[in-house]
Amino acid sequence: TGDKLLVIFPMDGNVLDVDGNQFEFIDDNTAIRRLGKVPKERENCVALIGDGKEKPTKMGYESVDLMVVDAEIRKRLQANHYQRDPNGYIWEVRATLQLPFKCDP
Repeated sequence: TGDKLLVIFPMDGNVLDVDGNQFEFIDDNTAIRRLGKVPKERENCVALIGDGKEKPTKMGYESVDLMVVDAEIRKRLQANHYQRDPNGYIWEVRATLQLPFKCDP
């Protein structure tokens, strides 16, 4: 019918990255989901708090700080529904808006 829909989502993360957010229709086009790009450094405990010299052993990291951060990263990745794109970036679901009608994308 040519009708338009305006949806406003509050942004978080790197809002200056023009490719930092994606939007998609879900649930038979009755909802819009916003995905946020997760920086690659956020999935690596050494990149976050290490000095770059640490290497995991078969049992994990020797540093307690790295063990804790690595466990939290793994827990977050398992708990959040995410998608990985062909470039290796992780996209986490940041918000979902249920619509009172079905859209024609």
